[in-house]
Amino acid sequence: MKNFGKNLKKFRKDNNLTQKQLGELAGCSESNISYLERGKSTPTFELIKAIHEIDPEIDLKEFLFGGEKNESKSN
Repeated sequence: MKNFGKNLKKFRKDNNLTQKQLGELAGCSESNISYLERGKSTPTFELIKAIHEIDPEIDLKEFLFGGEKNESKSN
């Protein structure tokens, strides 16, 4: 989920939400949103649910994991 924080910040700004507002919708604190955006924390189910409720068309798999390369090697 390396790109999650970047995606979260873009999503929040695209939806004209402050960190505090998104935190209230997701049931977490403004500082938790800040940690998430900086890659210092992992998202809760409640946050992922809130993101989907704000934008039901969002591709959550892409939002959570988009742009990451599979680092496992085939033998």
